[in-house]
Amino acid sequence: MRYLGARKEQQDYVSVFRVNAGGDLPGSRQTYAVGVLTDGVGGLGHGREAGELVNLSASEAMRAELAAGPTSEEALLAITKKAAITANQSLRDLRIENEYGRCGTTLIIAVIFGRSLVYLSIGDSVILTIDDAGNVAKINQAHILNVGGRRVLASAILGEEIDQVDQGRFDLRRLGTSAVLLSSDGLSGIADDQLKKILISKSKTKLSDIVKIAQTKNSEVQDNLSMILFEIV
Repeated sequence: MRYLGARKEQQDYVSVFRVNAGGDLPGSRQTYAVGVLTDGVGGLGHGREAGELVNLSASEAMRAELAAGPTSEEALLAITKKAAITANQSLRDLRIENEYGRCGTTLIIAVIFGRSLVYLSIGDSVILTIDDAGNVAKINQAHILNVGGRRVLASAILGEEIDQVDQGRFDLRRLGTSAVLLSSDGLSGIADDQLKKILISKSKTKLSDIVKIAQTKNSEVQDNLSMILFEIV
């Protein structure tokens, strides 16, 4: 789900796919649900290109690595890091080839398999978990600095050295996790109580419901809002 908001250009990009890995022997197969979300860095040029390129590069790297066969949580942490490095190099090559100045994007890679979630997060996009008890919790770190009262990204994919990377694993059996939401920072314009009400509801159109709130606000500062929702069965 992507919403332009008040921006002139959509600089978010999302990819959602499934990888069935392994052979025909019992225990040799694993199914991975993967979400990749990027949000071009505002204030820099070529945000749309950066977001799309990094997303597609990271997605391609994840598909290739996961297709090799079942893997552990520990190995998945290394695989997501490798995909981020590959995507960062792709952006570096784009900048050199086109003589672009500084440009970049945030990046989230989330992999769900069995009852586990493994993720990588760079920037200020968010990963939220929703459980059967009605709790909504943010599980990743926001790489943000406060500079003179302004929020400034402390880390992003820029085709340069990556300053900060947040990686983790989450047991989806904890409190009976019912869903995982990935979102760009355009979600920050939605009040916490409104967001929670939608996410814990039985609505079949949760993402559309969130976008409707953003549209109703009609804010001149509403950023691009892009989301991926995994509902845990």
